[in-house]
Amino acid sequence: MADVAKRLDISSNGVRIAVLQYSSRTNVEWKLADGSDAATIQSKISAITYRGGGTRTGRAIDYAMANMWDGARSGVPRVMITVTDGRSYDSSTETPLLASNRAKAWRGTKGEKVTMYAIGVARAVLSQLNEISSDPDDKYVVF
Repeated sequence: MADVAKRLDISSNGVRIAVLQYSSRTNVEWKLADGSDAATIQSKISAITYRGGGTRTGRAIDYAMANMWDGARSGVPRVMITVTDGRSYDSSTETPLLASNRAKAWRGTKGEKVTMYAIGVARAVLSQLNEISSDPDDKYVVF
């Protein structure tokens, strides 16, 4: 995350970053409005600690869509990057596929949409990464 953030124009008028860590529960690390300069974001990234727990990717996507865009500028596209290390064990109404389809169907007041990247590590399931990412998979999925 730190290496990617270094390459971005993080500023109040540039890129804004929010981070939600998820497992069997969600934990907001910070929202878009909580840091709009590169130094603050690098400090926040360094302070993140891995929490572990079960994987609930669908629930996390739904939570992010409902709660993480505070401070987003109107007319600016949204990008969601989901990093997962295992198979998601959501309920039948919160599956990663259903949640990502809801996110990809969302449109803002000025036509904004969400582009979904999926990054898999460790025991992530490639078929689930392909389900939650935007298309084409070879552009939006990294394992």
